[in-house]
Amino acid sequence: MSDMRMIRREQVEAALSRALPELAFEVPKDVLAGLERAYESETGPRAREALALLVENARVASQDRVAICQDTGSVWVCLEAGPDTCVAGDVFAGVNDVVARVYAERNLRKSLVRDALLDRANSGDNTPAFCEIETCSRPGARLHVMCKGGGSDNASRVVMLTPSAGRDGIRETPFSHACARRPRTHARRSSSAWASARRSTRSGTWRNARSCGPSARRRAMGASMSSSASCSTQ
Repeated sequence: MSDMRMIRREQVEAALSRALPELAFEVPKDVLAGLERAYESETGPRAREALALLVENARVASQDRVAICQDTGSVWVCLEAGPDTCVAGDVFAGVNDVVARVYAERNLRKSLVRDALLDRANSGDNTPAFCEIETCSRPGARLHVMCKGGGSDNASRVVMLTPSAGRDGIRETPFSHACARRPRTHARRSSSAWASARRSTRSGTWRNARSCGPSARRRAMGASMSSSASCSTQ
């Protein structure tokens, strides 16, 4: 028992205070290097422009200490504890206070509601955070922090396509979803107009948009990139 290390709330709070600004303002170096390499090797003008904007956005965020993405997300905290670690019962007691303080001091957007079902009013400080403890066989303890953007949850749709759907099925699905969700107050677009729009995606426009896919996904990661910080046991 003498070799057991205790993880206390003060250690979690200190690690979280360091991690949150880094998540909001800094694109990980390996991701940024990948974007720069992609820009250098990309030949499509639209894709090059998108990649250049991503790199410039990362530079401005780091230098000016402004958020990489305006959707600074909900905070998820996971304490990974090894077999030589004891965890204090109140280890997460100060997490919400840290989140509220950092989001206020760093001018990050507060996005959370008080209760998902019963009270949809904004909490005003981006709390509550989501906390969990995981045990593992690896010695020591690590605090994993993620700021999860919510844009993907706002107008998403899960679709299971059959193999026979093919490329046309993949193209048709987002169009049909967009048609179903467009405001009813707007004039309905004629079927011929939608057919024309679909045809345009089968030409070079579709290929250019598709070539931007990986970089767009990397951009989306800006709001939900996970970071790890080790809790000191001193």
